[in-house]
Amino acid sequence: MGYAKIVSNNNANLLVGIFVFTILIFVPSNANAEKLYKWTDSDGNIRYSDILPPEASKKERTVLDHQGYTVDRVERAKTEKELAAVKKQINEKLAQEQQANIQAVQDREILRSYKNEPQIIATRDRKLEHIHYNISLEKETINKAQIKLAILRRKAADFFRAKQKPPKKILLQMKLVRKKIKRSKNTIQSKKAKIKSLNDQYNTILVRYRIIRKNT
Repeated sequence: MGYAKIVSNNNANLLVGIFVFTILIFVPSNANAEKLYKWTDSDGNIRYSDILPPEASKKERTVLDHQGYTVDRVERAKTEKELAAVKKQINEKLAQEQQANIQAVQDREILRSYKNEPQIIATRDRKLEHIHYNISLEKETINKAQIKLAILRRKAADFFRAKQKPPKKILLQMKLVRKKIKRSKNTIQSKKAKIKSLNDQYNTILVRYRIIRKNT
């Protein structure tokens, strides 16, 4: 049989003590006796019971042993909003730890690859030089293709002046040359984007290298 009692917050502490003492008189003194639960209900009243009712299962509560000593404290159940906030906090912490691990790997790779700042700059410039060389080759390809296209156009114009349709071979060659010019122009644009990306990449490496050296 469960024992329950409501004690108003306005009652004196003496009444609470007398009440707990009275309950403990009837609670078996052996170690296997039922626990006594203490919680505050929705009206602000302190409640005691050796059986935890369903309405108190989500409330903050104290667990007492058969001698009235506190053996455990249970926090109230968190709301959905609180649980969501805790989950968000955990996810943010995990993301920060993951980012820190990634940064540590990148830092080790920077130190392994470069001995000093001049080496970083030299590596960047060497790669940039290679890209600029490829761009110059594409420009040369475009110039040659434009010359060839001009010749083909003149040939086609001769047929038009003679009121004849240009041979399919000439028209096909013109089409292929135009495609070649367009392809080379697209390649140049891609190489220019690569130059910007490479500069950004090595600027980041250089800044990070300085930070690593400063902290070591």
